[in-house]
Amino acid sequence: MNNETIQAIASILELGVHCVFDKQKQTVTELLGEENWDYLEEEDKIKEQQMLADIEANPDNFILFEPMSSHEKFIIMQNFAEQISEQGLQTKLLQALDNRKPFRNFQNLIDDSAYRQDWFDFKAQSYVDYVQDCILDG
Repeated sequence: MNNETIQAIASILELGVHCVFDKQKQTVTELLGEENWDYLEEEDKIKEQQMLADIEANPDNFILFEPMSSHEKFIIMQNFAEQISEQGLQTKLLQALDNRKPFRNFQNLIDDSAYRQDWFDFKAQSYVDYVQDCILDG
């Protein structure tokens, strides 16, 4: 699997969507899941059902990628906060993670800081690492 494909999968997972890599066709397909089928056009629902049937019939031909859990996303935020060199912001970020609504409070602090782009880069690389780990495990 090339880096461009890994990046594409990471971007899809960052949106909180499942996806599957077809090893034979070398393609990536988003899977919204049965719980979201009410939002799909009938044609798209049929395509997703067919994809799921193909995966079930030939599981060795596919790698299924699931979005990160909330805990995994929390760890990424914590790791980012711990590597911030500005002590004041680092303290605020770690405190935000220890309080109610850690995701929102963390994001609010990052959005108002000089580290905003660093956070986006760190998070994107963390998703790439996550995809690479999934490939190794799967």
